[in-house]
Amino acid sequence: MALLQSARGIMLGVSNVAVGFIIRDFGFGPPILVMCISYSLSFLYVFFPSCLIETVDRHDNRTKKRNDESELSIMAGVKNDLICLFKTNTNLRRWRLGLLYLIDFMREILESSAGLVIIYGLGPPFCWSSVLVSGYWTIILFGSSIAVTVGTKGLSLCLPDLWNLQSSMVFNILYGYLHAFANSTGGLYIAGFVGCFRNISQALIPAMMAKMVSEHEHGVVFAFEASIQNLGSLISPVLLNSIYRKTVQIQPNMVFIVLGTMGFIPLILTVVLQVINRYTKWGEQQRRESTEKEGIENKGMVNMVDMGTMTE
Repeated sequence: MALLQSARGIMLGVSNVAVGFIIRDFGFGPPILVMCISYSLSFLYVFFPSCLIETVDRHDNRTKKRNDESELSIMAGVKNDLICLFKTNTNLRRWRLGLLYLIDFMREILESSAGLVIIYGLGPPFCWSSVLVSGYWTIILFGSSIAVTVGTKGLSLCLPDLWNLQSSMVFNILYGYLHAFANSTGGLYIAGFVGCFRNISQALIPAMMAKMVSEHEHGVVFAFEASIQNLGSLISPVLLNSIYRKTVQIQPNMVFIVLGTMGFIPLILTVVLQVINRYTKWGEQQRRESTEKEGIENKGMVNMVDMGTMTE
């Protein structure tokens, strides 16, 4: 999954460089035309369903039964799955999952701020052109690809998952403050590259969730996570653009100071998760030692009984 995300980021970065120069030399017409053609080809599968390769056996009784289910029954099933997911609290699983969902929600709000940087860069004193805009997006996409690959494959060999998660939250804070105090295009580019390493949590959080639940619960866990992410990405532009509109006349970079300060919220949540995780490990160790002690005592009692029997 991490390698697929990295490859996607690299291809998007290459296309962004090309789009920036095309807009500068030919205007917005050619990119929009290419985009419309691509979407039209994609919609062929919708307009002509017979073009799709069918992978479901329509004669299967289980498939027919699923197709006959009403939307209400499906929603009821989703509701029951969510209740069962949070009903189990072995090793404080409910609290750990809840904290990860909150962290993921805050991460999505903070990481959906790249568009705000573009608006900030288009204004004075930066006055970006289309090439500079595409350059920033390219740095973000290439840097995110590197961060996801290094974070999920490299750092996981050196540090536990929670420490990697905490480090990505620190990069969230740096992302906001570096943008706030950058006074040149190069400074914004550096801030964007440093902030790319906050994307480590993007692949790390689902992996941590998968380790907490059983295999048959993976579907509902990831579906709920996707809903949380969509909610965060929906709230983020409304919230951040509103802050920027209210503060741009007073201090244009104020929104990034707010963004960096907001980064302390998921960082504190990861510290709480770290404490809960240590408490859970301590509890497991205590139970293990207690079980081993009881086993040794029971074995000693059995030996004493056997020795008494042999004496008789």
